[in-house]
Amino acid sequence: MRKVPILGWIMIASCVITLVLIPSRKELDQTKDELATVKNELKAKQKVVEQNFPLSGDFDLVKAEGDAQKRLTEAFSIVYGGLHSKEDLEKNNNMLQSYLGTDLAKEALLDSYNQDQYFLEKNIQTQFGIKNVTDKHDCEILVVVTYQMKIDGKTYGKAYTLNYDLENQKVLSYKYDSMKVVNTDENK
Repeated sequence: MRKVPILGWIMIASCVITLVLIPSRKELDQTKDELATVKNELKAKQKVVEQNFPLSGDFDLVKAEGDAQKRLTEAFSIVYGGLHSKEDLEKNNNMLQSYLGTDLAKEALLDSYNQDQYFLEKNIQTQFGIKNVTDKHDCEILVVVTYQMKIDGKTYGKAYTLNYDLENQKVLSYKYDSMKVVNTDENK
């Protein structure tokens, strides 16, 4: 007999707890709205990713990478060793602005000359590398240039990491590191 009232109270407590824990209609509607919003945002982002994927549509990834390599190698080779006079600068300035963008061209040209004084003897090498492309409008390209200075004849280098738009052939942003290249022939 004692067990029946305890079981009754447990049953009543269970019912009360169940009723309290059942979410309200308002909460359910709010959660459904939030879920619908997240699904729509996900679809929109997925559509953008599909459009920017380099192997979609009529975009030729191999050609775009080749064009980027040609343009950037030419521009960096000229900036780092191909400018020896005002005429060289005037002849190449529009191309440099077009290929590198105004900010990067201005920054890189600071290494090449100051007024009528040109610092670089020659370009030794310009190397190009591109990371695995997942977005044709923003990929990462590495350009490493080595060059010889007129003043001391030593070899220096710069490594540029570019965020690059392959479809529009445009530098979006850049970072760089300078380095002195150790030549083992000089040290002997």
